[in-house]
Amino acid sequence: MTKAKSKEFNNGVICFPDKHYMLPDRLPEVRRLIGEGKIFALEGPPQIGKSTIFINLANEMNAGGSARVLYCRPPSIGGDLKGDERELDRKLAEAFDRYTGWCEVAAIEEAAADLLDGIKSDRSRRESLAITWLREMSNRLDKDFVVFIDNFEKLGGQGLLRFLESLASALRDGGEKKSLPRSIALIGELSRVKRGLRAYGYSTSALSVLAETLTLPDFTQNEIEAMYSQRTEATGQVFEKEAIERAWHWSEGHPWVVNMLGIYATEEVLSKKSRRKVTGEIMDKAAALLIRHRKYLLDDI
Repeated sequence: MTKAKSKEFNNGVICFPDKHYMLPDRLPEVRRLIGEGKIFALEGPPQIGKSTIFINLANEMNAGGSARVLYCRPPSIGGDLKGDERELDRKLAEAFDRYTGWCEVAAIEEAAADLLDGIKSDRSRRESLAITWLREMSNRLDKDFVVFIDNFEKLGGQGLLRFLESLASALRDGGEKKSLPRSIALIGELSRVKRGLRAYGYSTSALSVLAETLTLPDFTQNEIEAMYSQRTEATGQVFEKEAIERAWHWSEGHPWVVNMLGIYATEEVLSKKSRRKVTGEIMDKAAALLIRHRKYLLDDI
């Protein structure tokens, strides 16, 4: 019998529940909005857990069969608010198509087969390439189609505006909602996009297609304690109250920093196999190491 691999703190980008200590269902509002068939956004700074929520939710929904979920990350396009609109549209549609293989869901891959080439060759098409692709995928699939667009700021201000304008037009003039994805989520740094648009004198009225904009909060001190307690339950290694308080002091609840403090405390200040209590002093030493080794990342977040 194969022994289950123990969990650990995460020093990467995505947390997975079978591999990492993590808090479950941090933003239940996401499920509500998907259930209500909304187009919405989740904004927040880097490394706060946005992608973790949506990748795990996509995996869960696809495995459970409640919907067909496409998670995708567009390439960097249109960042300077200039460029050929057709080129921006084409790149986004190609990103949608490319990520159908990443999802590893047979129904999605089969529905997408030869779809993009067929749409490109259709001279009677009136909608944008990306919107037409989403509409045709919705029609081809056997269940509700849900789309998560992560790092949407890479679309650039113009790319995002044109996509949302095309989406609003499709909802208004292009027939019934059932022929489009049931729900679309945009995940990224919306505030940064808005500032860029306003700086260039662009209207942000296209953002009105978003039913809600959610913000993912940092961990509270109690949530830091709850996550560190998972380490205690798994290994017996205790985090003293002062250690939790110092972790809160240094991280201000930022999830990536909380994870990194856990790693440095249990694997650098202490040895990886040690089960000594993590004290406030040990957490302060962990913070000093983190600042020394990862200052460039801390500056970014």
